[in-house]
Amino acid sequence: MKALDFKGDGEPASVMAALKWLLERGGEFGVRVLNLSFGAGYEALDGEYYRLLDMIKQVWDSGICVVGAAGNLGPAPGSITVPGCSPDLITVGASERGKFANQYSGRGPTRDGVMKPELVAPAGGILSLAPLPHDRRGSLVRFAPGRHAVPGGLWRAEEWEPLLRNEAVRSRLVRAGYARKSGTSMSTPMVAGAVCLLLQKEPELTPDAVRYRLRQSAVDLGLPQNQQGSGLLDIRRLLEL
Repeated sequence: MKALDFKGDGEPASVMAALKWLLERGGEFGVRVLNLSFGAGYEALDGEYYRLLDMIKQVWDSGICVVGAAGNLGPAPGSITVPGCSPDLITVGASERGKFANQYSGRGPTRDGVMKPELVAPAGGILSLAPLPHDRRGSLVRFAPGRHAVPGGLWRAEEWEPLLRNEAVRSRLVRAGYARKSGTSMSTPMVAGAVCLLLQKEPELTPDAVRYRLRQSAVDLGLPQNQQGSGLLDIRRLLEL
């Protein structure tokens, strides 16, 4: 489901529309895990965001395991962002080189006194998909790293096919489609992916049972709970527990 634009920006209404669809249709597709790699500061908490948190609770209660980012507004205590502050999701903080990312990873507790995050996961310099940087000027579409423009645009498959036969252009487009990024938006899908592996192995687990298993298998980094939660994600231990 796509609820944000190519820059990762969006409004609560678009996310809630996606969650509504998930509640209505998720069962048809066997959806078991939802990743929420976005966040907003507490000052954004208004009626719309409270409705978003309510919908996340509904998704969790429906049996879908929700994993959300702690946010990058640390290091002050109480800096977990919305919706990571929700008690009805697994909140993930950031680690880098096996240590807590103490300069930015959001810290608990939440305003409601809930101790967050549940755990931390690798977040530094993660190679991930990125939207192709581009601009459109009249009939030209220019893709990074530039120097290639195609009259008429590249929106139809028949226009892409001859272009992609050019090895140099293909290689340039592929390289431009990846980027190294850091932050809790990177650590959160690490945990979501681990949850997918766990549910593949033990499909009967409920979201609460998954949360428990993540906490029990995490590696203690020796830091306060409001920083590391139960510790660093360990996928091998999670699957062998």
